[in-house]
Amino acid sequence: MSDTNRVSLGWVEEDIASSCANYGVYPTAPDVQNLRITGTPGLGGNPVTVVSNEIRSDRQITDLVYVGQEAAGDVGIELSYLAVGDLWQGVQCSTWVDQHKRENSAGATEINDVDNASATYDVDDTADTFVVGSLFVAEGFTNSGNNVIDQCAAGTNATSIIAENATLTDEAAPPTTAKIHCCGFEFSATDLAAAGTAKTVTSAADISNFATELGLTVGQWVKFGGADAGEQWAITAANNGWCRISAIAAAVITFDIVPSGWGDDAGTGKTIRMFYGDYMVNGVTERSYSLERQFTDQATPSYEYLTGMGINSFAINLAPQSIVDTTMNFMGKYSSFTTARVTNTTDYDSPTDDVLNTSSEIAWFGTGGSEVACPDFIMDATIEFNNSLRRKLAVGQLGAIGLGWGEFSVTGTLNTYFESLTEVNKLLNNTETSFTTIFKDASDHIMLVDLPSIKYTSGIPDVPGKNDEVMIPLAYQAYRNSDLTDTAYTGGYTAMVQRFWGYEE
Repeated sequence: MSDTNRVSLGWVEEDIASSCANYGVYPTAPDVQNLRITGTPGLGGNPVTVVSNEIRSDRQITDLVYVGQEAAGDVGIELSYLAVGDLWQGVQCSTWVDQHKRENSAGATEINDVDNASATYDVDDTADTFVVGSLFVAEGFTNSGNNVIDQCAAGTNATSIIAENATLTDEAAPPTTAKIHCCGFEFSATDLAAAGTAKTVTSAADISNFATELGLTVGQWVKFGGADAGEQWAITAANNGWCRISAIAAAVITFDIVPSGWGDDAGTGKTIRMFYGDYMVNGVTERSYSLERQFTDQATPSYEYLTGMGINSFAINLAPQSIVDTTMNFMGKYSSFTTARVTNTTDYDSPTDDVLNTSSEIAWFGTGGSEVACPDFIMDATIEFNNSLRRKLAVGQLGAIGLGWGEFSVTGTLNTYFESLTEVNKLLNNTETSFTTIFKDASDHIMLVDLPSIKYTSGIPDVPGKNDEVMIPLAYQAYRNSDLTDTAYTGGYTAMVQRFWGYEE
């Protein structure tokens, strides 16, 4: 008998961008990324059958005719920094905009050597040059001393990343887990100044254009303040926190969300650190995947291949004192079983990041641009992305010939303690607000989900009985924000997700 503890699930993206004929075709020599899963309820190929309408004098059914197959089902995942990884692109129908990076893997080596004498990481030239002064996080190296957050020193170029402060250890062959990612910028002493009323920061000389030099964009969140006092705002300590960019004008960034108490600070004598990361907004890029489910404890292991699978929905559940549970729903073409695995398959292990919890690993959680605080605490919340997928059918085809991507929608709930009229008045007045969740993990990674425009659709005070809390189970609908626009998404967006490879507090 097959045991659930011996089941694994992996995925590989299909190449439908080059031709629709590749839809539902399992790639040759696939690079299969394994997923960390909690279960796959309902995942499989369901037969479509029709009862024959022939009339028989003995009152019996002539046949049950097999006319097609529909592949679908859920995949449960406990959220961690890279648990979803590039599958976010299928959720958002978009593509990650990455900061500068070098990564080793089972299929490629981009980091060749670590040299202590020159404090240098030797890397391949991928036409992606780290900016002098930018912060980088190095992780996954064999020698723990090479896993650092540091600043790119003078001399950094396309093939060398030079650490400003770290004492490195010689490492001639960094492992496949080694990664180096840009995670921010450290400004020289007194270069960065903050203006309270205008909600801006200005670089005097280090940066002449935040967009072109650092790759920042409208809608991105940044976090100010390093681990050391000399890397933080001092006059206005409240400035050391999370901000969202609303405009970039050369050497000036304007924010629409800033920490409470944001004020003027000239940054005198301080080398202010600003952290940021990769980002992605919802788009129109259609993506489909092939899934491989293995039943490894059978005498002869079975392999199930589900092809043409699009991500129909992705739900995040935030309950108090819990693990962040998510459910990804797939819809696709069909599935098949075999006892012979696809040849020339390369396996990529699941990321090992810690599973996130809803207590100590929430860095920022708020609505309307303010962190949730007393008395308006939220007991639980949900976020559900939906691509409104539909199957396209055709004569002569057993499964779907493709998927139709419908309206992109994000909905959810905020179950709020009824201690003030703040949120209920937003419901009754149809007032626009926002909802943002920033997760952090023990390795100083950040995962951020920002819905800049939402309105509540329902929610009345709930009085379940005596000895209980009065709650307002608010339901919300996210929609296009037309104010946060950039050259890459001039029409605005509904949802932005971000990942910071490192930060400090």
